[in-house]
Amino acid sequence: MAKANGHIVIRDRIRELRRVPARELLPAENNWRRHPKSQADALRGVLAEIGIADAVLARETPADYS
Repeated sequence: MAKANGHIVIRDRIRELRRVPARELLPAENNWRRHPKSQADALRGVLAEIGIADAVLARETPADYS
């Protein structure tokens, strides 16, 4: 971390906030975290009942988002 005037400066790497339909997101090939079917089903149920409650971080590639 860099310091400016004796204060720690944290670099904000978020470029923008954009709404992207979930169907356009692709699995990241290098993501080692895989949820078992039971967890995925539970998440689908929560999303169907409650909806989206927070933002998702996605990496933009030249072709899409993942």
